[in-house]
Amino acid sequence: MCENCFLGGVYRFRTWQDFDAFREELLSKPLCPVHRPSSEAACEQRQYYQCESCQEVWVLSEPENSWRGYFLPEDVADAYSRKLGKQDKFKRIGCLILLGLFVGFICLKWLV
Repeated sequence: MCENCFLGGVYRFRTWQDFDAFREELLSKPLCPVHRPSSEAACEQRQYYQCESCQEVWVLSEPENSWRGYFLPEDVADAYSRKLGKQDKFKRIGCLILLGLFVGFICLKWLV
């Protein structure tokens, strides 16, 4: 991170207008698009940019529908994606547990 690129990342774009304003700022910075294979998340479209000054690689995930996107350094973006994946996994497990409890409750009411 340097003064020529960005001093900090963006963990989420609150609105589409925020993303458009950010994109304008991104285009004014000395960042070059870089091709990297995206193995972290197949459903997540990632674009990589490298700062010409400090050589920091940034990852842009554009917002789409309910996905808010982010713009983070590559190592932080990977950790953030893993964290979001774990949260989604816990949500799915929680929903399955609630569904199981609901079905169990209905079965008990039906038997009694």
